[in-house]
Amino acid sequence: MKHTLEKLGLIMLLLIVGGCSHIKMQSTAFYQQSPPLQAAVFVVAADDSQASSLAFQHYKQQFEFSLAQAGYRIVAKEKAELMVSIAYGVEGQTMQKAAKPSSGVRTSVSVGRGSAGRHGSIGFSTGTGNATAVSSNTQYHRFLSMEFIPAQSWATDNPAAVYQRSITSLGPCGDVNLVFEPMLQAMFAEYPGVSGETIMLEVKGKEQC
Repeated sequence: MKHTLEKLGLIMLLLIVGGCSHIKMQSTAFYQQSPPLQAAVFVVAADDSQASSLAFQHYKQQFEFSLAQAGYRIVAKEKAELMVSIAYGVEGQTMQKAAKPSSGVRTSVSVGRGSAGRHGSIGFSTGTGNATAVSSNTQYHRFLSMEFIPAQSWATDNPAAVYQRSITSLGPCGDVNLVFEPMLQAMFAEYPGVSGETIMLEVKGKEQC
């Protein structure tokens, strides 16, 4: 538990000191039994069209590093006990309107539990100023997901996952690459998580798009 809190604290600290992020994230996990640690795994693309891309190869390496840190063994495909299927991208956008202050900076971080999760908050706010205008901007829905599928099941026509975790984020950048790293960090925060629980993260700032 202590190690889990330290990892989550590190994520929040990185997002605070970055000063250039505006990321809203939700993390949800589903499983019947906790996924086995120290299993031999191989990372694959959920979308076959992404499998040969250089972007996927880059993200695969980052996933492998995080999986190794979590205690898994990265092996060749034919030696894998679990296939780790990953997906990422942008799925839609939303127009938002907000009052724009004449001066000042607002930065806050919260980790929340609403009706389906934990709630507590950490934050700070600086700057002054009155709202002088209403601005509208486009907010993009970015996603990152991970599924553990037994190798034997993967080889069938209807592979069945034994563990699923998804991260969604909302922000002004329509390029998932710009938010992939903090989303991946959130993916393994409090891993494996509580099945059916949604952990909410909100980081307000400015993304560099």
